Amino acid sequence: MEEIFWSPSFHIIGDAFVDLLAFLEKDWPVPGGDSVLTRPVRHYAGGSALNTATQLVRLLSQFASGALSNLPAPVSLYSALNEDDEYGRILSRHARTHGFRMVNCISKESVASTGHCIAIIAEKERTFMTHSGCIQSFSAQHVDVSGIGKAEVPIHVHISGYFNLPKFWNGVLQSELQCLRNMRHTQSNRTGRNTTISLSTQHDASNGWDRGLREVIPLLDFLFLNELEATNILTNFSDSAALLFKKKELIEQWASCTALLSYETCFIITRGSHGALALRGGKTVVDIKKSVSVDVVDPTGAGDAFAAGFLAGSWKSMVKSTLTDPCWPDFAILEGMLWGCAAGTSVVGIVGASVPPQTELFTKLVERYRQEYFRSN
Repeated sequence: MEEIFWSPSFHIIGDAFVDLLAFLEKDWPVPGGDSVLTRPVRHYAGGSALNTATQLVRLLSQFASGALSNLPAPVSLYSALNEDDEYGRILSRHARTHGFRMVNCISKESVASTGHCIAIIAEKERTFMTHSGCIQSFSAQHVDVSGIGKAEVPIHVHISGYFNLPKFWNGVLQSELQCLRNMRHTQSNRTGRNTTISLSTQHDASNGWDRGLREVIPLLDFLFLNELEATNILTNFSDSAALLFKKKELIEQWASCTALLSYETCFIITRGSHGALALRGGKTVVDIKKSVSVDVVDPTGAGDAFAAGFLAGSWKSMVKSTLTDPCWPDFAILEGMLWGCAAGTSVVGIVGASVPPQTELFTKLVERYRQEYFRSN
């Protein structure tokens, strides 16, 4: 039987920053006071999209099998940086070092600096202070969507850090994704999943939790949220503005709300020490009930690593599939969830959100999550 899939290409679209990491000995200083740092401040390549691209390249090359592992660099990152400043050069070097293609979508008239972010880590939690720089003017319209759509192989498009990208909001991204969907449907005589799209929101600093996201969701195959983002977004989009998510009924209420937003989209919710959920069609597809415990050094980028792990793991399962149903099967979502949990867990023990985990650690974590899942289900 003819195989539906061959080697896919991955297109990551979103924010790329330089992170300046500061580790506090204790909690924040009082106003006017001082606080001790436990190590020197260092810079790392960061930003949600860049973190995801970096982790994904490593996972595909080191851990995937078959057609996925035969690609030298199947990942492209579309972001905006100023190549004439030091932070821009840091990000460009990082892309070359880690083997993914950096497509600079900076607007020609922009003279803004490359975005950068101060990440304060205290008591195993992190808080950010961000200067968006040229990311502020980065628009979904600056991405060559038609060029991406012309690929003769299956494609996966992942938008990372939606709430950090103001020129993606309120119909702009929706229009580009709809054009991509229409183009791929017209040009391809293949049925099923020749085009998949995912998105991670990140935190909405304005606490509005919309920005046109409601209209984007039906165009997505997968939406990645952490527990805080899920609660705020789903409460905002619920029919009752007074809806309260009670812990006892939390998953059921999440499932009900997600089905009303889009019955086909798979909502993937990471829950820290409580594991992760995949919800689709008003039902729980996968419930990983708790996380494997590790020593937390730097929690920055765990969600980005989870998304990369999910994409690598789920595509690994599907690369030789002969199924033509456009709805991804449960076994592929489960494999993606196991890889995502392992990837997210492995990076919290490493300083820097864009530093890939060691092969041995990641492999052990995947198997531990697999064993725990089948033991508890």
